[in-house]
Amino acid sequence: MKHIFIHIAALCLLTFSLQGQKMGFIKEDLAKAKRLAAQENKLIFVDAYTTWCGPCKWMDANVFKDKEVTKLYKKSFINLKLDMEKGDGLAFAEQYQVMAFPSFYFLTPEGEVVHTARGAFAAPDMYKIGTDAASTTRSLRAYQQNYQAEKSNPDFLLSYSMLLKELRLDEVDDIAEDYLATQSDWSGERNTKFIFDLVGIDIEDDRFKYMLDHADEFYEHITPSKVDTKILNGIHGNLGPESTPDDVEAQLDKLIPSQAQRLKDKMYLEHMLSGEYIEDVEIFTNMAYFYTMHWQPSDWEYTNNLAWIIYENGVNKAQFEKGKDIALQSIASDDNYFNNDTAAALFYMLADKDQAMKYAKKALAQSEAAGLDSGSTQTLIQMIEGL
Repeated sequence: MKHIFIHIAALCLLTFSLQGQKMGFIKEDLAKAKRLAAQENKLIFVDAYTTWCGPCKWMDANVFKDKEVTKLYKKSFINLKLDMEKGDGLAFAEQYQVMAFPSFYFLTPEGEVVHTARGAFAAPDMYKIGTDAASTTRSLRAYQQNYQAEKSNPDFLLSYSMLLKELRLDEVDDIAEDYLATQSDWSGERNTKFIFDLVGIDIEDDRFKYMLDHADEFYEHITPSKVDTKILNGIHGNLGPESTPDDVEAQLDKLIPSQAQRLKDKMYLEHMLSGEYIEDVEIFTNMAYFYTMHWQPSDWEYTNNLAWIIYENGVNKAQFEKGKDIALQSIASDDNYFNNDTAAALFYMLADKDQAMKYAKKALAQSEAAGLDSGSTQTLIQMIEGL
């Protein structure tokens, strides 16, 4: 019996060890990785980390244990972990100018960079980074090699820019400028989305100014709440942490007068939602109703959220009536499972059995068509039947 326990314990330790080695990482030995890469005709994948780096630890605990990621990387690369603060990592950090942790490098056995990326990535993104690195046409090196021949080709430059953005590399700004230089007109859905993805929080940046000057087009092609957030983040970033709401409102009046009042109203709503609970449901409901009916926002998700908050916090018929109207406005913007479910819930609170059942059944059909969980809607239908 004692021997059985020993064997079981040894097996458990082995299993734990193998689970920790799913990526098959070589630890702190660049020369060994280069030797194996040359022997197996593979690229070297380098995880450039530090022991104190939180995102590095998150990658180890999550992404480097993902089944699809580990399968791809073990098949395609010699995987190496290098601590940038000791041993081979010190020279590596200097040679490759490692400035962020984690950073990832895909190298030839001779040490040439084929592909690189910075920061923590979710498993699907890390999988794509690996497939691009292994590709002869989609790797960073392939784009660099083709740049001179293709630098007047807008499709190439657009694709190159998007790759650099995905990899979080600084060169994205230069290639983006090259692409925009090929465009006599920056308007249109493709260019609008491209510029929006590159806009940061510097309100003096030409692309930020272009977004403000052509706000209507950005609101047409981008989810409006995302445009709002980018504008407000830019203003807050420019003013600094000591700014007051009055400072922000003054900047809105100056920078984007066509949207200033709507954004002020939205800021007021967001302020009421910033606490642990809504202090005055009546004021919130009236403001949410005014915002929706007056400004007619096209962002169904935002208005649906307002309606749902009223459903959860409302205390009288008048509030639920306004919440219901907001939900119907959300449906008018984009008819889907979520806002039909919200409408059904609010009609239920109004004891309108026919309308509640109508929207609940519609939501149920939409959830089934989209493969969504409809458990809460089925429960709601049971409640409606009891009216």
